[in-house]
Amino acid sequence: MVPSVIVVALVLILAGTAWLVVLSILNSSMQLILPNWVRARGLAAYMVVFMGGQAVGSLLWGGIAGLTNTAWVLIMSAILLGVCAMSVATWPLPPIIGQLDLTPSAHWPEPALAFEPDPSDGPVMVLKTYQVAAEDVDSFTSLMCKVGEAQQRSGAMQWGLFADGNAPGRFVDKFLVRSWEDHLRQHQERNTAADQAVQAQAEALSNERPTVRHLIAATASARRNGK
Repeated sequence: MVPSVIVVALVLILAGTAWLVVLSILNSSMQLILPNWVRARGLAAYMVVFMGGQAVGSLLWGGIAGLTNTAWVLIMSAILLGVCAMSVATWPLPPIIGQLDLTPSAHWPEPALAFEPDPSDGPVMVLKTYQVAAEDVDSFTSLMCKVGEAQQRSGAMQWGLFADGNAPGRFVDKFLVRSWEDHLRQHQERNTAADQAVQAQAEALSNERPTVRHLIAATASARRNGK
């Protein structure tokens, strides 16, 4: 739509510069946001989506250009880019992301068991019991939702917070991990300082020191021995 080659060339230089700047920002943001233990996998998934999106987009726009013409395809893509640009103002990354302390934290105490499970034994159910005063229940449950999110990020397949029907104020935090090895990794490397801060706030609302129980699938050893 612009007849001047010089104008087009200048715009392409600006567009190419913007492309490189955005690409650098996205790459650095991913590395800053992802915790150490999952950074490689997170970057791999990001690259698959990023590069795969370009491949699928090329096929899609090529098909549309075949049905219409190149000018209409470029106009449509420009409109969609404008919509995407406006979405940044209404759907940005949460500000807290840049403030999270993702330093690895091994703040969970080592599990004390009567026997040493095999690393492949599982699934493993972890039960943590709290005793909370009635006036603190709302604050406690709100914090525990964040604790549950952290547990699922670090490897839990399922998570839930349950109120004991026979003991008012008693809550049980339950999560399920695929294997004993995965649970040990939660203890040693998958939690962050940000997770520790939220968990400390939740534990501060418990009138008693929380107790932890580890339940390991009773059929794990039988499966391992082929029985």
